[in-house]
Amino acid sequence: MLSDAQTQVLAAVLLAAIPLGLALWTVRFHRSLRLTWPQIPLRWLNLVMVRIVWRTSISGPLPIGPNQGAIIVCNHISPVDPAY
Repeated sequence: MLSDAQTQVLAAVLLAAIPLGLALWTVRFHRSLRLTWPQIPLRWLNLVMVRIVWRTSISGPLPIGPNQGAIIVCNHISPVDPAY
């Protein structure tokens, strides 16, 4: 059994490891997107706007081959559209 002091140290280590792990995951995730640091907060702003304001959803993968491109065109419905 752990003493009270050891239990408190273990709890502090675990509570510090959770935000550290989240921060490391966030950095690794954003590096995989190859965004610059100024683009990261804009990406999150766009994600919030698209998911909450316009309630968009993805219904499935686009029928595009691996060596083909696509153009996605959206209607402009608000003054924040230039951010997209």
